[in-house]
Amino acid sequence: MNKILCGCLLLLFIFLPIHTAGQATVEGTITSMNGEPVPNVVVSTNLRSQATIFNQIRDIVPDKNGHYHVHLEEAGIYTITIHAVFHKPAVLRMIVFDQGPVEMDIRLIPRRYNDGRHFDKRAYTDWIRAYGNFNGYDYFSGQIFESNPDGSIKTTIPAGMDTVRYQVRGITSRPGPLPGEIHTEIRVDNTFEGVILPPAGADSLQLRYDPSQADVFPRNIPGAITSRDIDLRYYNALLSFKNPENFYWFKPLYLVNRAHVPVALLRRDEPPESARSSKIFDPLYGMSRYSAAAAYRQRINVKKTVQTKTLHEQQRSALYIAYLGLLAQEARWNRIRTQPEHQLEQDSAPTVEFLKEITEQVPPRHPMWALNPDAAVQLLTFSHFDREIVRYTERMVRQHEDDMVVRNLVLKLISESADAFDHYEDMPEYRWIVQRYGENNLARKAIVAFVKAQRNN
Repeated sequence: MNKILCGCLLLLFIFLPIHTAGQATVEGTITSMNGEPVPNVVVSTNLRSQATIFNQIRDIVPDKNGHYHVHLEEAGIYTITIHAVFHKPAVLRMIVFDQGPVEMDIRLIPRRYNDGRHFDKRAYTDWIRAYGNFNGYDYFSGQIFESNPDGSIKTTIPAGMDTVRYQVRGITSRPGPLPGEIHTEIRVDNTFEGVILPPAGADSLQLRYDPSQADVFPRNIPGAITSRDIDLRYYNALLSFKNPENFYWFKPLYLVNRAHVPVALLRRDEPPESARSSKIFDPLYGMSRYSAAAAYRQRINVKKTVQTKTLHEQQRSALYIAYLGLLAQEARWNRIRTQPEHQLEQDSAPTVEFLKEITEQVPPRHPMWALNPDAAVQLLTFSHFDREIVRYTERMVRQHEDDMVVRNLVLKLISESADAFDHYEDMPEYRWIVQRYGENNLARKAIVAFVKAQRNN
């Protein structure tokens, strides 16, 4: 009986997921660009790769002053999403590795609504519809808007209830109340609705939107940031940290792959009057036109930053992976252009010594490798398959949880060393993947890579 119990416990231990110890809290205020609290905000947090019914996305609603507090219990990569009425959504990715409290203020940029240029076209206004509790939130039976001579649009909705709740779809990408609505509330699905109390005896209400009216929330910080300093069309939020180095719990996640990231750093230790100084902004990667030169500049900056002694060891690990991601982007961009936009300069080319630092600083199972599976391949390529680095990537093949990371590395390793073996079954890489995945599609791809490599050699 004891043997059976021990066997069951062993199987349970094998199949239970292993979570690395680590936690963090993120807190601060969420306001509009002008520093005023936003009336309705929902903060959602989700741990990457969690897909069970026991790990639902958790929602936090800040208090009336905009203060929020998020507790992230496990180590890993989190997505923090902020939705607010009349503002652009902000989606942040954060590394959590026992760093403790992070104080971060978030200034959301108000959403620019349709300016009315198309409201005179019937085909366009047909897509703008109001729907709500008067028709069960059924978009297809929603009330269609019509154009007014002054450039505004209007529709009439039933008002047979004590309280009318409505949404409008078509003016922006997300459903919500009309701009200027005084009272809004959060629905169960975390979208926002306008709330109207009809006058006594009224059987209908008119909803009207005039794009010439002043915005409820201005799109700039008074006396500080203007369109010359930062083009707000490309940003959804500005981040401000009490400790500026906490920014590196976020930034490497966006450097590692080609991603449009609509957030920028606004240093809290600088007075608002100095906001026109370019050093106050540290945009995350992806705001300007993507190019090899942009990846190069970011890569050189990362190489300098990893030498900062006050960085957390996990921040440094993340920056090393980001360096390889930028290297992969730089190479990819040059490959797709007939005339390479940027060539590696001799003094900026990655050295084997610097690449070996990555094997010392970054655990082979680090979850950030999965954000850009090509990054680990660049580690092999630019080290010219240094033996020490090959051994490191072989550990990644055996240990990393992400299948794409394993796939890319296996095919690269097999293609490079196939001529040293008579048969693919003799290769340790092939045996590892068969032992781990079985003779599946990856095994077949490995065989094809082996045959192709031998033909070429």
